[in-house]
Amino acid sequence: MAFLIEGSNLDDEISLDMFYPESFRSLDELIVIHEENLIVIKENWSGKICDTFFNLHTLERIDPFKRYNQENGKAIIERIDDLTVITTVSIEKETMAEYLLGAVFRNDQQIFKSFDVRYFSLPTQSTYQKYLNVQFNLRVMQKSREDFFKDFVHSFFEEKISKLRQIFRTNFRANCEIGYYPPEYFLPQELFESLDNDSEFRIALLEVLRLEESATNEPASVVFDNLIKHYVYSKET
Repeated sequence: MAFLIEGSNLDDEISLDMFYPESFRSLDELIVIHEENLIVIKENWSGKICDTFFNLHTLERIDPFKRYNQENGKAIIERIDDLTVITTVSIEKETMAEYLLGAVFRNDQQIFKSFDVRYFSLPTQSTYQKYLNVQFNLRVMQKSREDFFKDFVHSFFEEKISKLRQIFRTNFRANCEIGYYPPEYFLPQELFESLDNDSEFRIALLEVLRLEESATNEPASVVFDNLIKHYVYSKET
């Protein structure tokens, strides 16, 4: 919990320097929410976010338990076309940090969910806007896969090898950096399924693995069999 330094008043320009943290915590950020008459002080406590609220007009600290009872579970429900969008306030009792749980339903089926801090210094997006962003990105990714597949199908065999090898080198390196194991799973599942409709894809894939044996440190045939099991057999089961 944050505290107002004695002697601070409304004549002072509101800043983080007017407050001090509870023991073993550090002040992180001050956010002013004019439309709600709030000052939000964010503290860091062993990596956890803590929220303390003050009245913007009086600088009085708002009782955390009273705010918990007023705000926790508060929900905004919107109906947009055939969608029901629900955004619910969730407060963590230990830290009093406030979060927003978002959900989008169609025909009583949840099709989207989101989680975010309630108050943030940067502009935040509504649950519905986040849903729209995800849908847009999915359409872009789908078109990208479709365009790549069309280009792949109409390429010469050596070009197919070159295209796959380029993806392998980029994604294999990225998988190694983030610790994804095994890193040779370099193709997104949906892209693999699209490419597998091409009669030369698996032959080109095996050739790429032969060219990259120094990276995988395993025989190409072994890596190839493992990839097929991962992308094909695991999907069937």
